Amino acid sequence: MTQRLFLNSLSAAILYAVNIVIAFILSPIVVRELGNRDYGIWEMLLSFCGYFGILELGIGPAIIRYVAREVTLQNSEGLNRVFNSAFWGLLSAGLLALGVISLAALWPERLLNLNPGEISSLSALCVMAGLNLFVQFLGTLFVAFLMGRQEYFKVNLFRSGFYIIQSFFIFLALTRWGGSKLLSIAIITLVGNIFQYLVLALMSFGGENPAKFRKSAFSWDTVKEVYRFGFNSAVIMVSDRVQRQSLPLIIGHVSGAAIVVFYALPKRLVDYARDFVMAMSMPLMPYFSSIDAVRRNETKMEEWFPASRAVSFLAMPAAGVLLVLGEPFLNIWIGPEYGARGRWVVIFLSASFWVTCAFSNASRVLIAGGQHGPPARKALMISGVAILIAIPTTSFFGVSGSALVVFLADLAADLVFWMAASNYVSVGLSEHFNRTIKPLTVPILFLLIVLVAARWYADLSSYSDLAAAAFLSIGLYLAAAWRFALTSEERVSVWSRLNKLSSNSVAGLLKAMRKSI
Repeated sequence: MTQRLFLNSLSAAILYAVNIVIAFILSPIVVRELGNRDYGIWEMLLSFCGYFGILELGIGPAIIRYVAREVTLQNSEGLNRVFNSAFWGLLSAGLLALGVISLAALWPERLLNLNPGEISSLSALCVMAGLNLFVQFLGTLFVAFLMGRQEYFKVNLFRSGFYIIQSFFIFLALTRWGGSKLLSIAIITLVGNIFQYLVLALMSFGGENPAKFRKSAFSWDTVKEVYRFGFNSAVIMVSDRVQRQSLPLIIGHVSGAAIVVFYALPKRLVDYARDFVMAMSMPLMPYFSSIDAVRRNETKMEEWFPASRAVSFLAMPAAGVLLVLGEPFLNIWIGPEYGARGRWVVIFLSASFWVTCAFSNASRVLIAGGQHGPPARKALMISGVAILIAIPTTSFFGVSGSALVVFLADLAADLVFWMAASNYVSVGLSEHFNRTIKPLTVPILFLLIVLVAARWYADLSSYSDLAAAAFLSIGLYLAAAWRFALTSEERVSVWSRLNKLSSNSVAGLLKAMRKSI
């Protein structure tokens, strides 16, 4: 189990690095070639399609949980019941989403706050987006199935290569090909996703505990059980999407499509760091599900502490670097106008990310244990209130007002989930703080001191300046973490593992991958 978690997390780091390099190179090109208006239209269309992900009804996390449980219990019959029952549910949801988006394609200007005829290919763009969403619904089954089998590393390694190839074609569409650039990007995304999910489907049908299409494996009882569990996960997803997917649409209708870019780019910068932490910690959900399958009720989940401390160890310095260096990075990456107008967006969203770091794994452990229903419903109410508040705050304060609403809503939702998780794992707030957050306090202070000093006293006008400040602060953070965050026994253990890894790293990794595959 530990070996598989290591491979899953390592592959997640590789995928994250690939995505960062792609975004670093491609994002300025996309903004320059599309312009602020078309980039804003793309973001608004993605947000609109994001709403229909609600139709998934949380079945993705449910598949992960039930596949992980059936694999742990070595129940191949139950495994295929989950697979076949989930397939028909996702197929139906995908067709429904495609139908509704196709209807919206009849009046796309009204949807995106544009003048009639302003963009000739807008209806076709909406249809392409609907088809892409349909493919993603079916792909959810295969991704979740592989994750439940603890084979997330296969998905990550394949996607690392796939995203590089797809980005190359997007670059050609923007800089070499003629016609509508927005429509070309949509077509490349659709064709790429069809190929991607076909490959992941083949992975699901092979290996240990393979998926099998069988008419007899479909079960209405399994459908009800999966969707009953998934419904609570869907409420979490709805609360997040209602809040985050609505904001680009609100900004576009209040301030215009060309203003969306000043919120979307800083948000994307923070999301890259957030996605890294999510990717690294995603294998923990089937891990927690496996623990839950054999855990006795009312006993303290000791596995909570090392898992939470590991996630916080990665997430908190990332949030600190973004908080201080986010604006100067935007100045260099896209341009000074985007840094200046996105300053408070970066600050508020980085602060939101930091709060989430302090309560890492709360929602994940609740989903793994099927205890996420009540906090999910409260989070949905918080998101609804946030959207109502976002309209006037965006009108008065622009994109900064939207980001402030996100910070306040995330703070409230994180507290709700932490309180529920605390009861479930039988861990109090003080014990959680003392064993996961407190050991990182001194290292984080060192990191922030270096970053703030660099921001005030150095001319951060190039990537090399930013890299120097980031590496210096992270180096000091790691040194302080070694001294203050680890016990003497942990330092001995880490040093021993590092020596062992350095002496036989490549051979050991290949052996572990062969054994896991």
